[in-house]
Amino acid sequence: MAEEKIKILEQFYYAMFKPKLYNKLSKLKVVNVIIYTIMLLMFTTIIRFGMPAGAWIASRGGLTSVIVDKVPAFVIENNEFQIEKPFNAVIAGFAIKADSSIDRYDIGELPAEEQMAAVCIGKDSIIVIASGMGMETKWSDMAVTRFDNQSLANLIPYIYVYIAIEIFLMFIILLMRYLVIGLIFAFIGLNFSKMLKIDLSYWKIFELALYAQTLGHVASTIAAVIGGIEVNMIMSFASVLITAFILNGGILAHKGDASAYL
Repeated sequence: MAEEKIKILEQFYYAMFKPKLYNKLSKLKVVNVIIYTIMLLMFTTIIRFGMPAGAWIASRGGLTSVIVDKVPAFVIENNEFQIEKPFNAVIAGFAIKADSSIDRYDIGELPAEEQMAAVCIGKDSIIVIASGMGMETKWSDMAVTRFDNQSLANLIPYIYVYIAIEIFLMFIILLMRYLVIGLIFAFIGLNFSKMLKIDLSYWKIFELALYAQTLGHVASTIAAVIGGIEVNMIMSFASVLITAFILNGGILAHKGDASAYL
């Protein structure tokens, strides 16, 4: 099979809008497919988490301004959290809730979107939720004598590092999810190719599935940024249909003249 040389942007265009040219994509080296997938997921991770977080911070004059001027006065002392008034914010889909009138937050009572990613600070404990999994820490278990707004402002460099680590972890989670979905679609595509007597291996169809997910993945990312949880759920379902349609077209592209089938 002759090796193709296609630039990343061309691959992106073919992947989304030209399934009839997937026979060209299937001639790329595995390393090209890996680079494409990693770059795509890095791009959508930044759009989904990095850009909203950066825009939120910049629009409020930086983290120092947010912590010192925007966040109500709070203090953690004598194993208790006290805040002047309840505080709620959403940054890149990540909810932050603080209310000292609540002893501890119950994850099950949070809105559905907040059960996926949130920091909930109550009088007796803090709960950090990431990817639907929560970890609770009691203030009594922490060696803190006193911690307030200024103490938090002094940790800003570490907060930026934490944000970067969280975005990187989200990239890894999205990448793993993307690969798993690709494996599932590859199994479906393999059966489709056998029905049509198109000679493609499971792993070759897996590579095609990584490309076929592009349009649905990008659309879901945009929906997650600009829409609510309902829009995101609808778009996630639609992306499955979009991916199936494109993958089938990409497989058909390997049967004689692609234009005769698409």
